[in-house]
Amino acid sequence: MKATQYAIYCKNGTVTMTGGTFDATSSEETRIYADDKLDFQGGNISVSKVRGCIASISFSGVDDSFLCNSFCPDVIVNSDALAFADDGTASLYISEGTGYIAREVVDKISGKTLRPAYEITVAEGITLSDNCFKVDEYYYYTTANTVVAFSLAGYENPSVIVKDAANGNVEVTEKDGEYTFTMPDKDVTISVEDEKVIFNEGALKVIEIDGKKTAIIDGAYSGADGFTLKSDISVDEVTFSREFSSGVSSTIILPFAIANGQYTGGDFYKFSKVSAENGEWTADAYKVTSVEAHTPYLFVPNGETFAITGSVTLQKNENVSTSYSDDNWTFTGVYQRKRWGADAGDNKDYCFAANPTDDIHPGDFVKIGIYVQLKPFRCYLTNNSLSKSGDALPQSINVRIVDETASVIDNPADPVDEHNGDIETPVSEIVPVANVNVWSYDKTIYISAAAGTNYRIIDANGRALATGVTATDRDEIRLGNRSGIVIVIINGKTFKLNY
Repeated sequence: MKATQYAIYCKNGTVTMTGGTFDATSSEETRIYADDKLDFQGGNISVSKVRGCIASISFSGVDDSFLCNSFCPDVIVNSDALAFADDGTASLYISEGTGYIAREVVDKISGKTLRPAYEITVAEGITLSDNCFKVDEYYYYTTANTVVAFSLAGYENPSVIVKDAANGNVEVTEKDGEYTFTMPDKDVTISVEDEKVIFNEGALKVIEIDGKKTAIIDGAYSGADGFTLKSDISVDEVTFSREFSSGVSSTIILPFAIANGQYTGGDFYKFSKVSAENGEWTADAYKVTSVEAHTPYLFVPNGETFAITGSVTLQKNENVSTSYSDDNWTFTGVYQRKRWGADAGDNKDYCFAANPTDDIHPGDFVKIGIYVQLKPFRCYLTNNSLSKSGDALPQSINVRIVDETASVIDNPADPVDEHNGDIETPVSEIVPVANVNVWSYDKTIYISAAAGTNYRIIDANGRALATGVTATDRDEIRLGNRSGIVIVIINGKTFKLNY
């Protein structure tokens, strides 16, 4: 039997090396044995095997190295073993038993090439797969391109985030409670945000992550469920997802109040009355700067998104009215999908029109037809007095913007004709006014102005027909088959056209 050769043998005590060179690789059986501890503090050491110790490896210089062909299984390398020089160029290799660590490719040992290993810092409750070298509860090492698998314990609704040392996101996949990612050539950190669900009914969800509460409103929700807030909930932020079209009016109701300056994306208008004149029905609405909870509004967006900034309080809606009325009409908001069935023709309800027809402009209220449905956070009008049958009720109701005194806005008593009545004329004959030209021809309104110019179009009674922003230096607007006098308002100037 071949005798084991020990280059260093310490039965009771610590083997310490502070510098110099130690080479004990003359035989595969040449070993260092330290019953207590191997404390390598610097220098260069090469040995066939190390066993029976807790290895403490501390590199103090860039030329330090600790290389051996193999560690026996009873060698333990703990967190004290992992101190490197600031520039990180020194190397440690552990080939068997406990794994391997290296900061750069430096040599081949027993036919194996040293590979860089990178640190994985984990949050509490994370356990990594066996292909990662565990230093302690919160630190692991492995090499680039290794598929790292891990599991979580102690979390209710975890959201896992893996970041590399450059703060870049590392893609993580999850299946049946196991998470995996491919190790990059950088140190990484695995963190977990525990999402606590405070409320989740219908189109409204409230979550809490690290003490921060967020209300999530799904404006596209089409399910049958509504929500009932039995008590107020204060949240730090609101996420509202719903598509809008700039200048195309819609309706909205919110379960919280928002102050002036706390929202972006459009303007709110409150309805004041519905009236009829010469056979035309008009709903008047005036602008407000602050918004009340559980109150239906007309909303005119100036972009495609509506955003709320800052904290709000979701107010309980159990047994709370979501409508208000004048003498004859009621404006109602819904938090649950409302559907009209086959008997919808026998009702007095009106919803906002989304698409134009020959007689209806988007933003008009139209009488509800059969099998129509209204999604949550939207509103409808109901007549309280007139008969359901006959010609008493109109098929559509225009919307007119007024101020709080019911005076029509942007509808002067004697609109100014900037082109002295010369309308439907060729472009070459139109005199420029303040770098803006407006004319009509063949059921088309032409606006020649700088791209990004805001415009509004109303009829002679002040009813809104179109609102928008020019996309080019010459835009064309069509209003369907509507005819008569229209007024285009740009930069405070009015242009009266025969459409």
